[in-house]
Amino acid sequence: MYSVRLPEELELNLTALAKQLHIAKSKVVIDALTRYIEDAQDYLMASSIYASDNQRYTHEELLRELGL
Repeated sequence: MYSVRLPEELELNLTALAKQLHIAKSKVVIDALTRYIEDAQDYLMASSIYASDNQRYTHEELLRELGL
């Protein structure tokens, strides 16, 4: 279990959103944090691959490579 103190405005927005969605605030927080972590991991993986890949393609080359 983890506990976080939210700024007042964020707490108010969270409460309002949870009420509008008819779900618990904890579900909103868990869903948002899950998406954020997945996006951050995807970004880090893509950045790592991009940095280590010496092969670069123009848009036209990529379309040809993919047969499009």
